Amino acid sequence: VTNIYYEDIETDSCVCGENVRLKLKNVEEEEISTGFILCDTEQEPCGIGRVFDAQQIAIIEHKSIICPGYSAVLHIHTAAVEVQLKKLITLIDRKTGERTREHPRFIRQDQIAIARFELSQAS
Repeated sequence: VTNIYYEDIETDSCVCGENVRLKLKNVEEEEISTGFILCDTEQEPCGIGRVFDAQQIAIIEHKSIICPGYSAVLHIHTAAVEVQLKKLITLIDRKTGERTREHPRFIRQDQIAIARFELSQAS
């Protein structure tokens, strides 16, 4: 790594979770794909998870209810991956941000929830 850029500003370091641009030496552009993760060679490689909890999903345009088992395409950062809704954990009040109902059976348009998703096998 010869240079690190965070929000178009050159910096000496970055921390876990930041989206940065890197200038690399002895690496060809076609050897790198969008979404690659840079790991410390002194540590264990980054693990890959297939199940995750989305801290806040908002159903904006959907005509019917959504319940566990629903499949969708998740767009996050530069990735678009197929996921399946495994579990609705809680509903969130739009105005207060407070949890309103634990383990709802479904979610409707204009509701916000915390939910568990699993990446599809093809992803």
